[in-house]
Amino acid sequence: MPRIKYNQVPSQYAEGQAIGPRDSKPFTLPALPQITTFTLTDATPAAGEAWVLTATDDETGQVHTLAITSGASLADSLDAAVAAVGNDGKFNDLFTATEDGASVLTLEAKHAGRAYTFVLDTSAGSATSGIANSQEPGGSKLAFGRLLAVSGEAEARELQSGDVLRDLAGVLFRTDFNHQRPYEPADQRSGYDGAERGDTVSLLIEGQVALTPESGAEPSALTDSVFVRIAGGTVGVVGASADGGNTVDISSIARWESLPNGDGLCRVRFDML
Repeated sequence: MPRIKYNQVPSQYAEGQAIGPRDSKPFTLPALPQITTFTLTDATPAAGEAWVLTATDDETGQVHTLAITSGASLADSLDAAVAAVGNDGKFNDLFTATEDGASVLTLEAKHAGRAYTFVLDTSAGSATSGIANSQEPGGSKLAFGRLLAVSGEAEARELQSGDVLRDLAGVLFRTDFNHQRPYEPADQRSGYDGAERGDTVSLLIEGQVALTPESGAEPSALTDSVFVRIAGGTVGVVGASADGGNTVDISSIARWESLPNGDGLCRVRFDML
């Protein structure tokens, strides 16, 4: 039976798609805790008001209620809220409370991935706060084509300020192991734009991968240096320009194999073995 050869031109590559032989290593992407902020709009609460903070576990439906006695100012009321969380056995088991000294109370869940719905009633039941999640339960997806860092034994995380070359774990790439369809056209990849936190994924440590270089930092020659952003923008993205302490030179483990194609993708070869 004759062999059938399938050709794939660069314009068909998807972000984070490995090209040809590669080596990879499994890592777990830890889930992150929900972080919720309460922005108070009552700038002059009266001392001794009865505030009520309610947290409902979205999975079990269990409701936890906390009584807070306001102070004579908003700053004192925020202090009182933090103290009330810390002194309540159940709330203290579930959340860490902080405040900014001005108008914002922050609750960080102590159990990663657990989801809660909050209500804060102030001034004897009149809701006067804006509530929003600054970090969703579990954390947002991690995009394909990003370099990640080692965060613990067999765990990976997003890059952050202060990271150096030895902190790199590998490239999050499209592969069947990562439960993705690597060759679908871009307009059909809805829901396949990243890896969920809490999963075990495979990170590329050797081989070629299609990546979109940072806007304004595209390579103009294959001999250009390769940098990865660790702060001041989209972390984990590669580029050909340095940005002080916000980027790390990774030219010793990465090189450009092609310049941007019509989709803006480059082939980048990594050797982190």
